[in-house]
Amino acid sequence: MLAWSGSLMLLVAAVWRAWSQPTVLAVATISGIAWSAVVATPRALLPAIVRPSRMPWASGIEATSVEVALILAPLAGAVLGRLGPAVTPAVGVGLLVIAATLLPRSAEIRRYTAHGRPLVSRPVFAIAGLGLLLGLSGGLMEPGLAALPSALFGDLAGNALLFVAVGVGSATGGLIAARSAWPSRPVHSMPLFALHAVALASAATTGGLVRLGLLVVVGLPIAPLQSLAALHLDRYAGPTRTSETFGLVATVLTLGTGLGQAVAAQTTGQLDPQQLVLLATTPPLLAALLVAAHRARRARPAGRRSA
Repeated sequence: MLAWSGSLMLLVAAVWRAWSQPTVLAVATISGIAWSAVVATPRALLPAIVRPSRMPWASGIEATSVEVALILAPLAGAVLGRLGPAVTPAVGVGLLVIAATLLPRSAEIRRYTAHGRPLVSRPVFAIAGLGLLLGLSGGLMEPGLAALPSALFGDLAGNALLFVAVGVGSATGGLIAARSAWPSRPVHSMPLFALHAVALASAATTGGLVRLGLLVVVGLPIAPLQSLAALHLDRYAGPTRTSETFGLVATVLTLGTGLGQAVAAQTTGQLDPQQLVLLATTPPLLAALLVAAHRARRARPAGRRSA
């Protein structure tokens, strides 16, 4: 929290004092490096302050709050940016200070002494790969949604409403996951990825209120997928390594989003917004197919598998 607050304060100074563009980009890069650690901090504290029986509920709530923030924060940034380029990072510093005061005291945190499993392992890499695909889809989807022509309240307000719909869906999905403790197994990610892809493809080819409703469905699997990844990593690596494992998930999600946005920028003028949103369905479809293939492989008898 302190590292990211410091980097944001430096970014405020860089923008306020009109430093050179390379300097501002360098400071922004430093802020981005600290971002994954900030996202991982609340998740890393959950096993130490929440009973194991309540972990699915806590994980669903945490994933909901993070996903809603990630989807709606750019809209808030766009509004604050009209007040001045330094306003948005300054507000970010204030919010981080508030968040730091809400973190539990060290006396309230249970200590773990058992060693967790190694991070360099196939299960961790598999979850990281699926997280990369989810981030890649989001990175492609967001520029496409921002540029889609909207007949609802004009283009600017209408496109903002599209992001709100995804945020509402993600929040709803996270609350459902917290309430029902589903999904609970890695194989449950397959229908979630498939639902995300199908709803996104349908939203790209429709319009008006139908598109708005479909985007709520697009958001439904996002927070549950995040929660499922965190719970599975907790079970595999243990509570002592939660900070590292979820930091890895946050990193690959951010990397995937950045790659998706880079692809979107490179295809500007070659793909229209609808085609870009349709392209965003490819990563979750691939993720669903990979999970299905893994499930089929594990279901085969050992003799046939070795043959």
